[in-house]
Amino acid sequence: MSERIHVVVAEQPATAQNGSAPAERHPSPPGAKVYFIYPHNGAVLPRATTVRFGLVNMGIAPAGLEKSNTGHHHLLVDSPLPPMDEPIPNDLNHLHFGAGQTQTQITLAPGKHTLILLLGDHRHVPHDPPVMSEPITVTVQCEEELLDRHKAREIQRVLAKKGLYPGSIDAIVGPLTRNAIKQYQGLNGSQETGCLTPDELKALTTPTS
Repeated sequence: MSERIHVVVAEQPATAQNGSAPAERHPSPPGAKVYFIYPHNGAVLPRATTVRFGLVNMGIAPAGLEKSNTGHHHLLVDSPLPPMDEPIPNDLNHLHFGAGQTQTQITLAPGKHTLILLLGDHRHVPHDPPVMSEPITVTVQCEEELLDRHKAREIQRVLAKKGLYPGSIDAIVGPLTRNAIKQYQGLNGSQETGCLTPDELKALTTPTS
């Protein structure tokens, strides 16, 4: 699994995808629109967040079910638009929601990401004209970067008590704090990313009896 993208979706019907010939495209009705309910353009997000899809003037139908004026969602992550006369690729940058899902839980690496929604028909082929959202840009931060200063100091105190953090208790999540987090993760058998997961954050900020 890529460190950059992780997504949890339900199983979807299997459909053939190949580029042997341009696919016949289903028409989209006037006024059809797909958009992000959440997040919004410019949002600052934790690594794990819920993405919600909105659709206007069309219905949702699962992959494999051919029905006029319907389709299912695809989420493009850090990817240009695919060819409009072929099935949308199915990989970590082109996420399929062929069971008709209207939201998903996604985990992204810290940094800036571009997201686009693109509707596909029963064969995952975009409609004519395509029903797609405007691109949005989101910034993903580590869990600890979204904390208030009190919680950030608390993490530093806990790491210092464990002998991992030698710096000042200043709520600044800098190189010393990152290195201490890596050591903490290594001691717990986790991947040493220097960026706390929600479970690690909870473990460090939950008082012990």
